Amino acid sequence: MINTIYISPTHLKCVVGSGDKKSITVNSYAQLPLPEGVMLGGVITDEDTLAYFIGEFITKLKLTKNPTYLIIENPSIVVRPMEIPPVAAKTAFGLIEKEFDQYLSEDADMVYDFTVIEQKTKAGGVKILAVAAPVDVLSIYKRVAIRAGLKIKSMDIGANVLIRVATIMPQFKAGTKMLVSLDGKALSLMVIENGKFFISNRYRLVHPQGTPDWATEIVGYISSTLQFKKSQRDENHVEACYLAGFTDTEITSISTNGVYLDAVIEALDTSGAIRLVKQVAGTEDWDPNNYILNLGAMVGRKK
Repeated sequence: MINTIYISPTHLKCVVGSGDKKSITVNSYAQLPLPEGVMLGGVITDEDTLAYFIGEFITKLKLTKNPTYLIIENPSIVVRPMEIPPVAAKTAFGLIEKEFDQYLSEDADMVYDFTVIEQKTKAGGVKILAVAAPVDVLSIYKRVAIRAGLKIKSMDIGANVLIRVATIMPQFKAGTKMLVSLDGKALSLMVIENGKFFISNRYRLVHPQGTPDWATEIVGYISSTLQFKKSQRDENHVEACYLAGFTDTEITSISTNGVYLDAVIEALDTSGAIRLVKQVAGTEDWDPNNYILNLGAMVGRKK
């Protein structure tokens, strides 16, 4: 089994279990609200308090026995899909660094990484999701983990784990679909075409959650992404939008506001890919859509 911990702007979320390339088995899960001031706009502002709360997770779920994958989101981390020639990893990193040089200051001390999302494109290249993360930002997460007594096997980002979770969901295998994920004020939109990543966007919501203006704001972002897909002059328009991290009432409100959109809007159904072994005493009812980033980090990882 493995541990996955997602440090969200408002909560710590943990799922313990294992996954392969077809399904995920969940053995235990928990979430813990973070006190106000620990995170501000996705940035850690109180390392000691965050380390304490992670330590609470370690005690509650006995995380020290399993390898831990940490999922992080930070406004300083830059993500960009790229298509590169089929080259060795060393050459790929050079191409990635050159690409990011256009957007980053010359004195930025960055760590680069990438995930292959399509081995062979129509043009004969390789599509990757490239990431540039500031060294000082990653160092903060590392310090927090050490203070909490947590041994991190690797760190991952939201965009990458959303791609991973979509690969095991039957509804994304064929056609063009959109995955809409909500976490506090952060909204992520990802278009998947015939099981392959097409585009993703991330927004910070302005209006209070659950209000009519909030629903209209989300529909506006969905509409913009739909229009961008149509502008690509292909026939693969988005057929459905699957929402994760929303309540039933919120989904109804968004669907009502988006009645003019030429796409179905409904909750993401994970029943065909995710299995809960046992409801853990003292935890909230299991809703995989509230742990979608954790679940994505488990795909293909049994240890």
